[in-house]
Amino acid sequence: MAIPTYQECMLPLLKALADGKPHATAEVRDRIAEYFKLTDAERNELLPSGKQAIFDSRTGWARTYLKMAELITYPKRGVYQITGRGSEVLNNLPEELNAKYLEQFPEFMDFKNRSNESGDSSNDTGSYDQETPEELLEKSHQKLRGDLAQELFQIFCI
Repeated sequence: MAIPTYQECMLPLLKALADGKPHATAEVRDRIAEYFKLTDAERNELLPSGKQAIFDSRTGWARTYLKMAELITYPKRGVYQITGRGSEVLNNLPEELNAKYLEQFPEFMDFKNRSNESGDSSNDTGSYDQETPEELLEKSHQKLRGDLAQELFQIFCI
C-alpha cells in the first residue's frame, strides 16, 4: 500500500476521535496507520529533506485542515479531540472528507483566504491533491538544485 495522502488521512483521523475523548498525536497516528495497514517501512519513509516521516507530515496536515474547519480542537499541546461539528460530519458519513469538502465551513475559508492573502499559495486546494505544501516545497527545492547543478556543469565543463 502506498502512503496515503493528507486528504485520505482526514476521515480516518476524524473517526479515530469519534468517542469524543482527547487523544494523543501518537495514538491517533497509530490508528490511522492500522487503518491503512501501513508497514513500518512506509511509516518511517522520510521526506527528501530526511527530517520528517512522510506519513507523520501528512497526518499533521490532515489534522491542521480539520482544525481550521473546526472539526477538531487541541485541548492541549499534542492532544486533540473531535468537536460537535466534527461529530455531525461523522454522523452524516461523507463519502470522502477532503479540502474541497471543508470549503463549506466559513472558518476553513477564512483560513484559506488569510493564507492566500499572505502570499502562501499552499492552501489553494486546487493546486495539489496528493502532496502536502511541505512536500511541494521540497520537490521544488530539489528541482532548483538539480537545475543549478546542470547549469554550473554547462558553464564550467563546456
